[in-house]
Order: sequence, then structure tokens, then C-alpha cells
Amino acid sequence: MGTIAQKLQAILDSKADIIDALESKHAVVPSTFREYGDAIRDIPQNEAPNPMNPIKFVDYDGTLLYSYGVDATAALSALPELPERPGFTNQGWNYTLEQLKTQAQIIGKCIVGCNYITEDGKTRFHITIRDPKFKNFRLGLGQTATQSYTIDWGDGSAADGPFGSTNYSVRTHDYSPASYPASYVITVTNTGSGKVSFPAAIVTSATQTSTPTSNGVATQTTALGSMFDKIELGDIGPTLGNHAFHWITSVKTINIPKCVTTTGQQAFGGWDAAKGIVIPNSITSLGTSTFAYCYATEMISLPPSITSIPTTCFMNCNALMELVIPYTITSLGTEAFSGCGAMQDLKFPAGITSIGQKTFNGCYAIPTIEFLSNVTISGTQVFYNCNSLKTVNLPSNFTEIGSMCFNSCSTLQHLIFEGDVTSIASKAFNSCYGLRTIDFSHCTTVPTLGNVDAFANTPNSKQIIVPDALYDDWLSASIWSNVTGITKASEA
Repeated sequence: MGTIAQKLQAILDSKADIIDALESKHAVVPSTFREYGDAIRDIPQNEAPNPMNPIKFVDYDGTLLYSYGVDATAALSALPELPERPGFTNQGWNYTLEQLKTQAQIIGKCIVGCNYITEDGKTRFHITIRDPKFKNFRLGLGQTATQSYTIDWGDGSAADGPFGSTNYSVRTHDYSPASYPASYVITVTNTGSGKVSFPAAIVTSATQTSTPTSNGVATQTTALGSMFDKIELGDIGPTLGNHAFHWITSVKTINIPKCVTTTGQQAFGGWDAAKGIVIPNSITSLGTSTFAYCYATEMISLPPSITSIPTTCFMNCNALMELVIPYTITSLGTEAFSGCGAMQDLKFPAGITSIGQKTFNGCYAIPTIEFLSNVTISGTQVFYNCNSLKTVNLPSNFTEIGSMCFNSCSTLQHLIFEGDVTSIASKAFNSCYGLRTIDFSHCTTVPTLGNVDAFANTPNSKQIIVPDALYDDWLSASIWSNVTGITKASEA
């Protein structure tokens, strides 16, 4: 495709060819036509990346840095230049050039992000206390360490430590601000050969002194969570454990360094302020509900090192619009995208063979979903309330239509089943008010129909397209005899 400058030059070259062709015919070339070249030359070159391009390179916070079309991506000989950020070391993009080209070829879209680690290896939590009612309060960091470390609480007091323990523990500190707003930077410093790790909740309630348990919500308060402005991770241990940063609602930015390899359940759950998150290619697995209830997050960059989307991973990420599924993904867990009301088109790679129940429940804005694989979907309510879907083409291995699978897909008009559907459960198409056609013409037998309510609240004018050879059997089959709109494929 070339750069903008190359495209402008191509336009100028074409203009010259047209002038030559006109003059060879002894035609009069309009004077205004000759001025087009100067007008084009005067157009300033636009260096800003085009957000409409399908291949995006973003910074750690989701800021768009570069963008390309699919053809331009295929022509790349190297990944673009990495950005710089004061106080941090850039650890590189989360895709290699080869992985990016594969992603672009298979999926046609990609969000490539870069990851940082603090330059000095220290971890910092920036907090601001804005409410004067917090005259005295206690804040704690829950972590483990395989070495000695210190904590500077940022209020001028002597640093705590050194500590050293392989067991989980909570270190607490009492604050008494003299004025508001009061800002502090909590700094955790490694002082030995190992690495500090954050396997569980980092914030305790105002009176909490015991170790937080797995129900991190109960041991934290929204008030304390709203004090955190940003998190800067340094040379830490490989695991961000269960509830590591759960309900730290006000965090706007976090860098996730490549020393992290796994995230526990709800590690980033409940964030209300971070717009973008970049996962490094050092991480090979995500925990259950890793990003659940990240209400304000609009973009997440997932690397090809991840092979599965776990249960409720993005549940109720209401603002999430840009999420591209890596070509390496092989499974989607139950309610993985449930409640992602702003998410746009999704395309799923050939490696996916099964999808859990309620996977897309409440994805109100998705107009199309495309499967490149022979996926088998047997879960219930898989597309429940996806009321922007218009056409769905399901692959040949899709044989079972689970209960309430397309229930309340009010704008759904056309369903095409490429394979041999064997069963249709209760309320599968209930309240699909706009339904026009359901194409079962590839079936070799009449599917079992669980209940006539599978087609409740659908238009009487809809067509259920069946093979000519099965038409009579279809009409007389149990329960099907009560369904209207059955039509021969040759007459549809």
C-alpha cells in the first residue's frame, strides 16, 4: 500500500500519464487540471495513525502509535520503532513479526502492544487521598518474597524492612494526612537475589490486619481502592495471584513486565478507570475472571502466547470495544464475554472446537460473529440477548442448538447451518422477532425438537428451509408438525 507520500506521488504520476494521453490526441488539457499537482503537493503529510486500520500498535495504556492495513502488514520487513517512556525500559512488542503476519492473514485484525519494566526494578503504587474523612487509615500490601525487601510508604517515615519470608503476609502502615489532597508513592525494593511477588490482594480495609483470603472483595473497601492512581511494576515474581489488584477501581495505568508469566482469578477485576491494558507474551495463561467488571476498559491487547479464554474472563467489561482474538486460541470458557455490551465484530480461529454456555450473553453491539473452525456449540444461552446480530453462519460441526441459544436476538434475520444439526433445545430461537430464514438444508436427518417454544415469538412469515428429500418427514416429525414456515430448499 505504501506511505502517504508514496500514494500522493502515485496520484501525481497518474495525472502526468493522463496529460500525455490527452496531448497525444491533440486534445486541449484544461488549465485547472494542471493545477491539481500543486494542490496535492500542498497537502500536509498526515503522520497520525489511522484508527480505522485493522492492524494497530498501541502503547501500554492503549494509546494508538501506528496502524496498517493487512496488505501493508504483509509487506513489513520489521516491526515499527518502540516508544520510550521516562523511568521505564521498553521490553518490546507482544507479537513477533512472524506472529503478526500470521495473525493478519488468518484473523485480518490485530492489536499489538508493548510492555515496560521500571528502569530501577522497583515497584511503585501511586495513591492520592482526596477525602478529609480519612484522617487516619491503614493500608496494607499483601505479598510473598523469596528474599529480603523493603517498603517505603512515601510519607517521610523510615522504610519498613528488610523483610524476608516465603509465606504470604500483609505489611500495613498507618497514614495521617495533614492536608488534602495528599499524595504518596509507595515503593517496594528488592534487596536480595529473589523477587517480591504479589499473589493476592494488595489493599486491606481500614482495620484489616489479617491475611486477605480468596474473597478479596470482602477484605477490601471501595474507598481505599479509589485512592490508587497508577501502578508501576518492577522486577517482581512470575505470578500475579488471585485478586492481586482486584477492585483497585481508580487505577488509570499499569505496566505488566515480561517477568510475569501467569495471572490469577480476578487479578485486574473491577477496574473503573484504566482505558487500555497490554498483556506481555511472557504470559501463557489467564485466570478465571481476570478482567471481569473492568467497566471502563476499552482496549485489551492479547498476545499469541495465550491459547484459551477462561471462564468469565471479560465478563461485564461494558466499555470493551477493541478485543482481537489471537489465532492461537483453542477454547472459550463459560460466560467469557458475557455482558460485553460495547464489543464489536469477532472472528474466531480454526483451533476453537467448543464454546461454553452464555459465552456471548448480553453482547448487545455485536453485528457479526465469524467462525473459521468446525466449532461445536452445545452450551445454553450462548448468544442470548445479542440483539444486534443480523446474520450468523455456523460451521459444519455445529450439531446441537442448546437451550435459549439465540433467545432474544431481536434483530437476527438469517441463520445458516452448514452441517447436520441433530437437536434443537427449548426456547432456542425464542423472541427472535426479526427472524426471516433458518437454513437447515444441509441436514441429512430431521433434528430432534425439544419443544415448540423453540420458535416462540418469531414471525409467522419466517421460512424454515429444509432439504426437499426430508420435507415430508420434517412435517410429520414429533413437535415439528406444530411449527409453521417449513419450506423446501428448492422453493425458498
